[in-house]
Amino acid sequence: MLVSSFTRAAASEIGSRGLPIPPQMCATLHAHAYRELGRPEVAEKHIKDWNELATDARHILSVSGVDVDDAAEANYISEGDEIASRYQVYRAMMRPRSLWETEIRHFADAWEDWKRQNEYIDFTDMIEMALNDIEYAPGNPVIGFIDEAQDLTPLELALVRKWGSHMEFLVMAGDDDQSIYAFKGATPDAFLDPPLPASHKRVLAQSYRIPLAVHTFAEDWIQRLSRREPKLYRPRDYEGAFRRLTDPHEYGSKGIDFDRPDTLLRDAERYLEYGRTVMYLGTCAYMVDPLIVELREKGIPFHNPYRRKNGRWNPLHPARGVTAGQRLAAWNKLPSEWTPHDVKLWSLHMSKPKVFVRGGDKVLDTIGQQYRPLPQEYYRRVFTDAFISGFAMEMTEYFEALLLDSKKGVYKYPLRVLSKVGVEALTDVPKIIVGTIHSVKGGESDAVYLFPDLSGKGHIQYTTGDRDSILRQMYVGMTRCREALCLVGAASPWAVTELR
Repeated sequence: MLVSSFTRAAASEIGSRGLPIPPQMCATLHAHAYRELGRPEVAEKHIKDWNELATDARHILSVSGVDVDDAAEANYISEGDEIASRYQVYRAMMRPRSLWETEIRHFADAWEDWKRQNEYIDFTDMIEMALNDIEYAPGNPVIGFIDEAQDLTPLELALVRKWGSHMEFLVMAGDDDQSIYAFKGATPDAFLDPPLPASHKRVLAQSYRIPLAVHTFAEDWIQRLSRREPKLYRPRDYEGAFRRLTDPHEYGSKGIDFDRPDTLLRDAERYLEYGRTVMYLGTCAYMVDPLIVELREKGIPFHNPYRRKNGRWNPLHPARGVTAGQRLAAWNKLPSEWTPHDVKLWSLHMSKPKVFVRGGDKVLDTIGQQYRPLPQEYYRRVFTDAFISGFAMEMTEYFEALLLDSKKGVYKYPLRVLSKVGVEALTDVPKIIVGTIHSVKGGESDAVYLFPDLSGKGHIQYTTGDRDSILRQMYVGMTRCREALCLVGAASPWAVTELR
């Protein structure tokens, strides 16, 4: 069996469920193709080199790449990012090169020549080359299971169907109602066409997330699509709640909107007090910015576990590395409980002469048990007498006094969390999730606050263009909740009118 899912995280999750198949048979479609192609060098790893050689200023790309949330709203960092994105989308949609705009063809010629000279391939090449040159799926499997198939592009689905033609069974699992990656070339039509006979369709008829009250609204909402595969599924056996935070008598003339983060947080106390999780969702990243500012000012923990790489959304829980919060938590033990590892964490941003005797920090490396309390006899060999005498101070104040001036700003938010919530909150999983609808696709929360606002481009799309894509995006947002859906008021005229 070959298993493929849309993201590495989802593929890893499926692979961790004890399936009797080799781990390498459970991966993203790109990973499967990349391995079959012999793991060639990837062009996107050499953007700095490309930028140095680019002869057209419009071809300069962001070294870090464009975040999916920026791409979803076409908020590109540079003109080159937008041109490169359109180039990849046209390929993903299998659009004939003769229909590409001149500026896209010029970029394509330069990019492809650079790849040839260096023997690089880009991410879209992985699928194109596999489609053209690799007849069978890796391992020549009997069964193929393709998860989140509605998010695949026409190019990716062409490869899936080619490989599937050599299998006994091909299962494509997905929901066309949740196809929200049009900006990368995905379209529900590619998933729905060609049509399958009814005997080849299976509907997972029981939701284990959505309560009855939300199910009723969401089902009515999604019926507005111009085209969809009809499907019936049951909500879980729980009434839940559907709320509109727009009543002027209760919430003011405009209701609660994303520009009133203090009110949003007060309203969520009814869930947080009972240990429930709360998710705030906008169509664009900037819509959760006022809330993030409020959360930081009040020292309230928050995160986005589905988008760890976004440090702004994960100030206490990053994708990699050690945070200021983790260093502060290491400090906030009794000094007698500090391990050598703890000392290394909290001392990194402190003035070394104020903490260690000469060579004291090096002594820590000679202690074998890095995760056991530092033996008392080592204290005088590691720390200065002045540092030890400071233990009589209040420890949080002492920590701030020892910080380097250049690092004090980094610790403002963790120190507020420590003061308002306690040391456990620095490392515990926060109850509040913030992000865009795209960022939490596949995730869930007990309560969801959904913002109806759109960007200017999104509003034009909703009113004059592809209205269905906005309807699907909102549907994905409203179906993330397990208990309550709270529709927030609109902060501007650019909003989904039916949700205002």
